[in-house]
Amino acid sequence: MSMTTYKINNFEEKFKEKYGSLRNNIFNNFEIHWHEELSSTMDLVNKNISNKENLNRIIVSNYQRHGHGRYQRKWYSEKNKNLLVSIPFLVGKELSPRMPIILSLSIFETIKEFVSDGDQLKIKWPNDILLNSKKISGMITENIVEGEKIYINFGVGININLEEDDLVNKDFLATSLLIEKSKIYSLKEVLYVLLCRISKNLDYKKELFNKWKNYLYFPKNKIYLNNNKTEEYYIKDVDEFGNLIVLKDNEELKISYGEISFQD
Repeated sequence: MSMTTYKINNFEEKFKEKYGSLRNNIFNNFEIHWHEELSSTMDLVNKNISNKENLNRIIVSNYQRHGHGRYQRKWYSEKNKNLLVSIPFLVGKELSPRMPIILSLSIFETIKEFVSDGDQLKIKWPNDILLNSKKISGMITENIVEGEKIYINFGVGININLEEDDLVNKDFLATSLLIEKSKIYSLKEVLYVLLCRISKNLDYKKELFNKWKNYLYFPKNKIYLNNNKTEEYYIKDVDEFGNLIVLKDNEELKISYGEISFQD
């Protein structure tokens, strides 16, 4: 399958007048490898991390045959209509637990760049993005710990130019920028904005957590976890690492991952 390589500097020159320059220098020596088709962008980055090679490659694909999100759930995609990207990061132990917040906020801010103030954009804990109550994006992070080094494989899918017919018979409510805004968008432009937001947010401050928390979608405080409707939890708060603090039978618990649903 064909693949095109873009140097970050060249990519930046095309979009920086509109969106500004990349910050933090984290992507200075990176290349974008844009594939026509892959089995999975996550699999290729995991392979690069395992082999300790090509760790400066951002992997993008116009189509994935076996793309997946959390719990190995299939990520639905149509050729040339989704932004499907995986990025390797090497971070320290202090930043590592905050990366899901940094990355989900970066996706949120990216999509916000292309929608209107009247659109309802929210983060559904832990890291799905909802646009007008329908899923437009999801992400996954996989960590490989080697002593003091922590490699993070960050994968994200954003529905950009999907049409209504592309989402028929899906088992969840989903949408795309095209469906919501009746406009075709450039995948490359959306990717550049995402890289800008990540490079800015990696300079982590407490204010970033407060922004992320403010965007969380909790329409009700009574929830189920992982579709188990025999046990009820009550949302109390989220901690600085994004863990959900809940009450169950008057006992306070912390939940770091899982699928939540809201009681009818």
